Amino acid sequence: MKVGFKPSNPIIPLLILLFSPIPRTYAKSNKVLPKEITTPKDGAEMVLIPAGEFRMGSNVREGEQPIHQVNLPAFYIDKFEVTNQQYEKFDLKYKRTIFSNCNDCPVTYISWHDADAYAKWAGKRLPTEEEWEKAAAGPDGYKYSYGNIYDKSRARTGFDWEKDGAVKVGSYAPNGYRVYDMTGNVWEWCADWYNSYEYKLKPESDSKSEIYKVVRGGAWGSDDYFARTAKRFKFEPKIRFFSVGFRLAKSPVAIGP
Repeated sequence: MKVGFKPSNPIIPLLILLFSPIPRTYAKSNKVLPKEITTPKDGAEMVLIPAGEFRMGSNVREGEQPIHQVNLPAFYIDKFEVTNQQYEKFDLKYKRTIFSNCNDCPVTYISWHDADAYAKWAGKRLPTEEEWEKAAAGPDGYKYSYGNIYDKSRARTGFDWEKDGAVKVGSYAPNGYRVYDMTGNVWEWCADWYNSYEYKLKPESDSKSEIYKVVRGGAWGSDDYFARTAKRFKFEPKIRFFSVGFRLAKSPVAIGP
C-alpha cells in the first residue's frame, strides 16, 4: 500500500518547513546573527556591525568630502588588530619590528599584498573603507572611536614616532561596537583603492586612480588630526611601513552551514 501525505492536512507542510535543513541566509535579518564569532583558522574574535546607514566623511579637507550617507549590510570585523603571533602562524619567516615586538602587539611592516594574502589564508577579507569607518565611529558616529573630543589617554596616539611604538592590542577600552584600537596604535589597510568620494559616488567618472590603497585610523605617533575616524591616508600597496598593520572583515552570508 502506498502511503502519502494528505494535501488537505495543513499541519504536515508546516512540519516539513520547520524541520527541513534550510540554509541560513543571515543577510536578511540581524536577529539571527551571533553578536560575536571566532574564526577557526586565525583564532580571531570578530564582532557584528549591524546593517544600516551611517554618516561618512567630513568637511575638514577635500579628500574627505562630501559628507554622505552610506547604507551597509551587516558585517563582521576583527575585534582586535592582527597580532604578531597570529601573523607568524601564516608566515614563519616574518621578522618583527622594534616598534611592535610583543606577541600580542599588532603586526606591522606589512604591505597591502601581505595583508590580502593573510586574509585569503584566514578565509576572510580586508574591510572596505566604508565598513572600516562605520566600525570605527561606532553607533554614535564619533569623530574619534571613543568620542568627539580628542583625548590621548583613551587611545595609543600622541606619542613619539621614534622613541615609542605600538602596544598590546586591547590596551584601551573598546568603542560602542566593542571594537578595539580603531583610533591609534597602528594604521590599518583597507580593501579600497584611494579614489575621491566623487568617484566613489559617481562610478561613471573617469577620475579613477589605482596607484594607492587606503589606510585608516592613525598610529601611536598620530595627532588629533590624523587620528580622526574620517581621516583617509594612502600608501602604494607594495609599501611596507613600520606603523601600518591591519584587521579583517567577513560577510555574514559566509558564516554557518
